[in-house]
Amino acid sequence: MQGSMSVLNPVRRIGRSLEDFAARPLGLSGKAFRDRVVDHLGKLKLGPEVLQAYPHELSGGMRQRVTIGLATVCHPEFIIADEPTTALDVVVQKEVLSLIRDIQQDMGSSVVLVTHDMGVHANMTDRVGIIYAGRLVEEGPTRDMFFAPKHPYTAHLVASLPRIGDTSQRTALEGRPPSLANPPGGCRFHPRCPLAIDKCKSEVPPLQTVGPSHRTACWRWKDVAPLTAPHQANVGAQT
Repeated sequence: MQGSMSVLNPVRRIGRSLEDFAARPLGLSGKAFRDRVVDHLGKLKLGPEVLQAYPHELSGGMRQRVTIGLATVCHPEFIIADEPTTALDVVVQKEVLSLIRDIQQDMGSSVVLVTHDMGVHANMTDRVGIIYAGRLVEEGPTRDMFFAPKHPYTAHLVASLPRIGDTSQRTALEGRPPSLANPPGGCRFHPRCPLAIDKCKSEVPPLQTVGPSHRTACWRWKDVAPLTAPHQANVGAQT
């Protein structure tokens, strides 16, 4: 779902793109296929006239909904949503995320959200996996990840989130992410980690269980201070 203008063929009408993508898997053609597509687009708040439009004639939000339609028209059991809110304003972001949630609940599909936006994770997911420099460093229930992270990188991500009424200066991480062509030895986060010790520089920490369904790859996970997470009444919402 990342980059709707890259997904959609700029010289094909939306209807033709849907036909090329879904007609054969669905085993439908003609009026039967059009009725199926129109009904599905209706659930995404798109009228049948969209089928005659070219991508450049639609707004960013409409193109993203068309992309969601392409991804879900065949009722897949598993959906990967890669940065589904990229380049969208906050109002349209909310609409797109609500649509993904509604579609998921309607079809009973599993959804993997790939995004840098921790607010999206907080409001949309049951579980969160944090990757740093190509390695999974922490994975667990969303609420635990926001209120009791066990990896320093996760803790800094959560601490960076804005809070209503909080105007204090955020502490930035020193340094830059490493080059994946020549990553550092041991824990790849150690050059930027305030808790790093000599062991972190030489030995790769394994993913270990630190709580119910909660794993982390950190030698000093017990020293990661608990955080006061952003006030989110629905952190870890069922989706």
